[in-house]
Amino acid sequence: MEPHKIVGIYRLKAIDDIFNAIEENQVSLAAMKSTRFVEPFIEEVKYWEKTLSMMANNIFLGEDISKQLPDESGKFNLITKEWEKISVNIYEKKNALKCLTAEGLLDNISSLNLQLEVIQKALEDYLEVKRRNFPRFYFISNDDLLDILGNSKNPEAVQPHLKKCFDNLHRLKLKPDPLEALGMYSSDGEFVEMKQCLGWIQN
Repeated sequence: MEPHKIVGIYRLKAIDDIFNAIEENQVSLAAMKSTRFVEPFIEEVKYWEKTLSMMANNIFLGEDISKQLPDESGKFNLITKEWEKISVNIYEKKNALKCLTAEGLLDNISSLNLQLEVIQKALEDYLEVKRRNFPRFYFISNDDLLDILGNSKNPEAVQPHLKKCFDNLHRLKLKPDPLEALGMYSSDGEFVEMKQCLGWIQN
């Protein structure tokens, strides 16, 4: 984390190193799990598999997305598992010649790419529907919109995207249980209560 220009608020710095570490550890775990020596450590391996998977959380784990695109979600999971097998095999061989000339590898990867293109098209169509329903989403990237949809039940995770959709809206002041927006903060720190907003609208 790093300090935001508003005192007392922090924001995420670059997290590429974290994702790289997660991916490296996932490959290591998969390699461990494929050996006959893993049995004494299987519970610990399962724990870290679950933990790292939760951190990496792919886009199709979002409840709304998986409901709207059940076929694509299932296909994506199958592609992920197939790629895990390929990556573990490459990791264990550690030899470019043996890996890249393996029988059927090129056909397999080409097939996975074609399937991913179909899924990508369905996903883009789905995002277009969301943008038509709420045109402000046209101001943000696909990645940002996916992050919003994937965190639809976690308002705090959506807060960083508000300023991309609305001019000078930095964040909302939220009251939990039941969830309610009490007001808005501008990027300059100005606070406006929702009651004031309603008064302006009514007048």
